[in-house]
Amino acid sequence: MPGLSGQQIFMAPVPLEAPLPEYPKKALVKDAAPVSLVVRIIIYEDGVVHEVLDSPSDQRAAADHREVFREAVEAAVRSWRFRPAIIRTMAEGEDLDHDGKVDYTVTAAEKPVRSYLDLRFTFEVERGGGRVQVGPSR
Repeated sequence: MPGLSGQQIFMAPVPLEAPLPEYPKKALVKDAAPVSLVVRIIIYEDGVVHEVLDSPSDQRAAADHREVFREAVEAAVRSWRFRPAIIRTMAEGEDLDHDGKVDYTVTAAEKPVRSYLDLRFTFEVERGGGRVQVGPSR
């Protein structure tokens, strides 16, 4: 991400469509331990996920069928759509009450920018069925 000036604000990408991955059927085994993996998705200025990478924050714990889970995540996130990240440039508004101070700021420009998100996907077996959760990487 480029450096920001004092009058710029980074607005993170916002998901518009983000269906969860399906739990891989061939990995659905009773009493299977949860599998967690972290990916980095690269969102271009058009709001489309163009790259899915392994995140540097993924501990890479060994798990049965790990590649199958990774493939399920990649297939899902490549269909996701975002309102892209933007850099919003602000400008001073008016001094409406004439006290010598600007009373508000206005948006002078917005520029979509490429960004990334690191997301943790957790696959669990619950009551005989597969469950998938997603959240930020921590």
